[in-house]
Parts: sequence; C-alpha cells; structure tokens
Amino acid sequence: MKKANIWVVLSLAIITVAVFVVFIFPNKAGSADEAMVNIFQPDEYATWTVVDRMTSPKPDRPSFLQHYFLYDFYHYGFPYFSLSTIPVFVARWTHQIDNMSFVMASIRQFISVLPSLIALLILVYIQDQFSSYKSILLYLILLSVPAVVNNNMWWHPDGLCMLFSALTLFFLWKDEQKFGKYFYIAAIFAGILTATKLIGVFFLVAIIPILLGQLKAKKWRFVELVGQWSLFAIIMAIAFVISNPFLFTLKGIASYARTLYSEFSQISAGYNLVYEKGFAATWAGIQPAYGTLPFLIAVAFSFALGFLDKDKQKLSLLLLCWFVPLTVTVLFATHFKYQYWLPAAIPAFSMLYMLIPDKTWKKDKLWLNIPRAVFVAVVVIQVVFFNIQNVQSVSAQIQREENSESIQFYREAIQVLEPTRNENLNVYYDYRVYIPFDSEPWQLHTAFEMLDYPYIQEENFDILLLMNQRVTDYLNPRAEGVNPDKLETARIFYREVRDNQVRNYILLYENDFGKAFIRQDLFEQYYQNP
Repeated sequence: MKKANIWVVLSLAIITVAVFVVFIFPNKAGSADEAMVNIFQPDEYATWTVVDRMTSPKPDRPSFLQHYFLYDFYHYGFPYFSLSTIPVFVARWTHQIDNMSFVMASIRQFISVLPSLIALLILVYIQDQFSSYKSILLYLILLSVPAVVNNNMWWHPDGLCMLFSALTLFFLWKDEQKFGKYFYIAAIFAGILTATKLIGVFFLVAIIPILLGQLKAKKWRFVELVGQWSLFAIIMAIAFVISNPFLFTLKGIASYARTLYSEFSQISAGYNLVYEKGFAATWAGIQPAYGTLPFLIAVAFSFALGFLDKDKQKLSLLLLCWFVPLTVTVLFATHFKYQYWLPAAIPAFSMLYMLIPDKTWKKDKLWLNIPRAVFVAVVVIQVVFFNIQNVQSVSAQIQREENSESIQFYREAIQVLEPTRNENLNVYYDYRVYIPFDSEPWQLHTAFEMLDYPYIQEENFDILLLMNQRVTDYLNPRAEGVNPDKLETARIFYREVRDNQVRNYILLYENDFGKAFIRQDLFEQYYQNP
C-alpha cells in the first residue's frame, strides 16, 4: 500500500470544499415553496411530505417514535429517510423550517452532494491511496461525469447508494480476498445499501467469482467458500433488518412487501405508459450522462490495463464483478435512468486511473503505449465536453425558476382566472403545473394517473389546469399503455383536450406549456354575465 502525500490530501480537501460550496447555489434555486419543489422534482416533494411528517412535533415520545420509525413510505429504506431528517431537524431547531430554499438546499447538500464526494474520494483512495498527482486528476475526472453533477442537484437516495457501494468495495479491497474482518464489515455496508435501495443484493453475486478464484487457486475448499458466502449473506441480512426497523412489525413488513411489488411492476413495465427498453433507448440515456462510445471503450481498456498489472488484478476483478450484474439489470431489465447506474458505473470509471501517465510508461512496450496515448486523448476531450455540459446544467438549474414555462403559465393563467380567485372552487392541476399550495379558498387536486371523463365527472372540477406535454405523450400513437383499456379511455379525454372541445368546459387560456379550462356554467357566471 502506498503512503499518502500530504500535499495531495490538502489539494483534494480544497477541491472537495470548493465543489461542495459551488453546489449550494443550484441547490437552493427553484425551491421558494413546496409547489415549486413539486414541479421541478415531484419525487422530491413526495419524499419531503414523509420527512416533514417524521420530524414534526408530536404530543409525546411514543407518538414521535411511532411516526419516525413507521414512516409508511417504503419506496426507499430507513437509512435514506433517517439521514434526511438530520438537516430538517436542524432547520426546525433554528426556526428555518418555513424557509423552503434553505431546507431543500440543506437536504440536497447533505444527502446528495456530501455522500457522492466522500464516495469519489474513497474510490480515488482505493486506486492510489492519495499518494500522487494521479489522485487529483482521477478525482477531477470523476467529478466531471455529468451523471455525478446532475445527481448532486436533487434529493434522491442515489448519492447514498454511491457511498455505501464505495464503502463496501473499500472493505472488500482491504480484505484482499482473505475473508477476514474486512470481508464481514463489507457485508454490513452491503446490508445497509440493500436497506436503502435493493441494489445491494448484487454484492451477493459480485463476490461469487472472487470466491471461485480462490477455489481455482486451491487456497480454500469448496465447503469453506460456501460457508464464507453464507456468512456474508447472513451478516448482510442482519444489517438489512436492523437498518430498516419497521421490519420488526407485521404492519411494516406487509406495507414494505406491497411497496416492493408495486415498485418492481412499475420499474419493469412503466408508469401508465410502457417504458422503452433495449439498446436504442438505453444508449440515448447513457451518452449525455456518462459519455460517448470512445470514452466507454477507454474505460474498458483501463480494465485491460488493470488485469495486466499484477498489483491491480484483484481490484480490477472486484470492480468488474460489481459492475456486471448491476449493469445487466439496469440496462436490460428496467427502463434506463441515469441515476440507477451510478453505483456501478462510477467505481468502474475509477479504473481510468490506469490511463494517467506516470514513469511506468517508459517500461511498457510500444504496442501498449500507442493505444494508451490515444485513449488518454479521448478522456481529455471527453472531460472538456463534460465540463461544458456541466456548466450549462448548473447554470440552467440556477435560473430554473426564472425560465420555468410552468411558472410562467401559472402567472399568465391566474390573471385570466382572477374573477374566480375569491371563490371556493374545485381545481385540478397536472402535477407539473405550478400553483401555490396555499391558493385558498381554491381546493387543489392533482393525480399522477391518466385522466378520463369518469374521474373528471366524479370529482366535478370547476377548473382544469392541464399540461400540453402529457396530452402529447398519451396521444402518441407509438405509446403503449401498461393497461391498454385504461389508456384508450384516457385518450378520449386527451383528444378533446387537444382539440379544445372538453365536454362541459370552456377553454379560457392556453400557451405552449398548458391550457386552462373552466366549467361552462362558471364561464357564463364569471365571464359572460359578471
């Protein structure tokens, strides 16, 4: 193991602090109120309602503990929610809980930015132990990957997943295939990762080739290796249960099981519409987040260099074993979303360390150094384009409130709807349409599901605020519904929205973003005979 260089450590610390501070600016933007959080990231708002409930004052301690541990939203595990409550508790204690920009920036920094920075530093340490300039360059390369930058600008568990994955890999690396205490510490972090998001189970697959390698080398007997795998799985399972304390209740287990079933169905099939899968759909998502094909080939070449280097063979095998099963699942079993691939892709990208020039290049043969030089150029060019893209992304995030079509639609539509603002009306809005949640006396309703006439008539909405993009998506002739009959019923409604012929409603206002309809009798009351 190499000795850390104090100047390298100091440089990494300065870069880390600088990056952490930079992300404060985009992370506080576009979060003036809960409705604004909702239009930019509905997932964030859904999670916020849970954390707000977990941290709100309760009449007594038993009531607080019940609501804190049985939070009844088990799409993500307790490690994610419990850690998310820390900045919220701080906001409550400092009387900043009503300052939504402060609250959301604090959560995003604490749950996304900080864990991802620590995860990257762990991966850099595994490669170089902070011993040379190569640590600094590798850190800068990993920081520039757009998937990392984008994930740092919202509140989601994937930053924590990166951290727990990196910690598991760190202890497996420290173990050096001896299956001692570090092996079992790795199992604990794999269990915590699984409790946060179920991807941790892939470590049970990842360690199998490592165990088989020991069998082939005749260092361990088959029965012994089965015992080691079983013990790893048992420790993982214990850590998983302890990290999710709601599993100690039958109610929590039942609710968790229902949530998992629903999540698996939606991730594999889609939400309302069937997600596109396959190489074309996946590749369209990979390129903007992780780079072009030459860059990914450079990563693969780095693995080849790792396997040729005696000192890097075990680490290369470990990272590859973790990369393959999660990658196959993310790319082919689900609809691709960039954040799903982070815990597998970024550790793999750390192998780009092998491309950074050093004195050993002089000892290698020409046939190896020529492609290495080519791929170094590929990485340099890709990082330049990454950072151009990142500057644009951060700038767009900072200005997202000013540039939001949804907010602009609300501001214009509300002027047209001014005659009705003091009336107790039943208002439906698509969840991406901005409307302040304190718009009393209006009663606000939204839905993630497709709309249809039975729902509209049953709820008897007075005003409909609809987003054009949803109309386009559901009327797309190539779109396939998870429930085809339900989609066809919804299309009857959305065709009439497109044609401005919604039954019993009058189009009051529209722009490129959306449309505002008002019930016909109210139109006559407020606009024809005011």
